[in-house]
Amino acid sequence: MPNRLDHYIKNQDKLVKKYNGEIIALKDGVVIGVYQPKADALYDMLSRDHKEGSFMIIFRTPGDGQYSASFTPGISFKEVALK
Repeated sequence: MPNRLDHYIKNQDKLVKKYNGEIIALKDGVVIGVYQPKADALYDMLSRDHKEGSFMIIFRTPGDGQYSASFTPGISFKEVALK
């Protein structure tokens, strides 16, 4: 099965043109729902017996802001010894 995120990124421009600013549910490369708010999308997908992890819910906007994250250097972590 192809990676869902890779498929989404490949088709992002087409999805933005049609669904910009909307929350969409994707399964097997097909938009199977358009929602507001995101919680409605999850509830609907699960109530329609779509197995968790078999679909993707994403707020559709241009760019990679909805599927990427950046981290600032200089974050420190404290080591904790377990007893």
